Amino acid sequence: FDEEMRDFATAMDSLVSEFVHKAQSEVEKSLEPAMRSGASKSASCATSTASSWGSKENGLRYPSYQAAVRRAGEYYSKAKGLINFNRSLYDPMEEKFSAAKCCSS
Repeated sequence: FDEEMRDFATAMDSLVSEFVHKAQSEVEKSLEPAMRSGASKSASCATSTASSWGSKENGLRYPSYQAAVRRAGEYYSKAKGLINFNRSLYDPMEEKFSAAKCCSS
């Protein structure tokens, strides 16, 4: 039994190693470039996105802004509905990533 278990473990080590290699290769080939591109887009949009939260036209009133900041960027306002700073900053990256993921299949 012990010998069979050692043989099984050796065979599994080989399969796991092959799987990890293929998974890393796939991530480097398709996922990583999409994530870098999306992160770049999010970074380029971040300043204008954050500035919009305080704009006079469509921005947040100070108490709503302050409440969102105190709650790690997420707050439900009766006047504005759900305020989610994190999602607003992440959306451009997700759009870029999702388009790349859908089109690469």
